[in-house]
Amino acid sequence: MKGATFWSDLYNKWGVSPKGLAHDEPPQLFANGQLALFAGGTRNLAVLQKAGVDFGVAAFPSFRGGKVLTPTGSWFIGVSANSTKKDVAADFAKFLTLTDEGTKIWFDANKQLPAYKPLLEQISKSPEFDAFPQDVFRIGVYDALNTAKPRPTMVAYGQLQDAFRTAFADMSNGVPVGDALATAVETYDAAMKRVAQ
Repeated sequence: MKGATFWSDLYNKWGVSPKGLAHDEPPQLFANGQLALFAGGTRNLAVLQKAGVDFGVAAFPSFRGGKVLTPTGSWFIGVSANSTKKDVAADFAKFLTLTDEGTKIWFDANKQLPAYKPLLEQISKSPEFDAFPQDVFRIGVYDALNTAKPRPTMVAYGQLQDAFRTAFADMSNGVPVGDALATAVETYDAAMKRVAQ
């Protein structure tokens, strides 16, 4: 409730966040000078550098006295049940996620920190990441190793995510916090009942 109320107040009480943005719009609006700040990830670095905007980086905010947590979760590598070459696909997935070379290829191509501790440790020590703006990856490594909280592993996570994405959009548009959260819980509960049948 505390976090959701803060979110709602950003839009409705203090008027510092614009209403009606899609979740992927803030980085470009920031790069265009239309937002003063936004919460994002390392993947946004390339957009900001390309735009030539003067920017700084900080860790995710937290409430005073609260536990510091940072969100994690992103794209993943998997093997389709319909694949005709499951063994080859599984070997490739292991290469990209469990080897020094593969995780480095993924990181260099996507600028997304891996869930592979040897590469995280390398980034934390490499001089390449000593100076701004590359040092943003050091913040990410610190978070990954110390404050990261993975997305829940559960049945119907997609429905949970959709229910709460809708709730936060509703709260940003003035729906009372308690009502929006109650609706999210009801929506998810209904989805769980369908899945359990």
